[in-house]
Amino acid sequence: MRCLVYTPSKRNGPWAEYYCTHEDYLMHRPSYLTPQEAVACAQAGLVACSTIVQKDRLETNQKCLIVGASGGIGTLAIQMAKQCGAYVIAVCSEKNSSLVKSLGADEVIDYTSTSFVDAFRNKTKLDLVVDLVGGREIEKNAMKVLKKSGIFATVVGPVQYIGDKYLGWIGLVKLFAYLG
Repeated sequence: MRCLVYTPSKRNGPWAEYYCTHEDYLMHRPSYLTPQEAVACAQAGLVACSTIVQKDRLETNQKCLIVGASGGIGTLAIQMAKQCGAYVIAVCSEKNSSLVKSLGADEVIDYTSTSFVDAFRNKTKLDLVVDLVGGREIEKNAMKVLKKSGIFATVVGPVQYIGDKYLGWIGLVKLFAYLG
């Protein structure tokens, strides 16, 4: 069985079949997780950590909106944001509201009945919006609720399956038009 190990490396990274690393970057898999579950948790944790802690450096008393909060990355992002001391607003369906509240979300917005833009119409603007769902509409709406110095972070690329197809010149023009 091959092991996928994430380490602070710039060469080959997770694409390597074999990789040598220092033992400080390894840990034993908990016995209650299958190897597949352990890898899934580790990958979701890395994405959540890089979004909440490393890249955006969320701080105490900042307001953070997590769109897609009840998924694998979102559930970890809530906990990490709370650990940073942030006020966390989770966007998910009503059926998952108790889950995200149990993980520490201060507020929950049910996206099936309320737009997060409407929920923040007359409230203080946010410091960070984390998009775990994707879509141009979420990006546009996030800009409406962010402070001028706020950060919009998405884990979803602008073009679906960008690595699965050849873009060509027209595809590149569309990509740059989207980003512009």
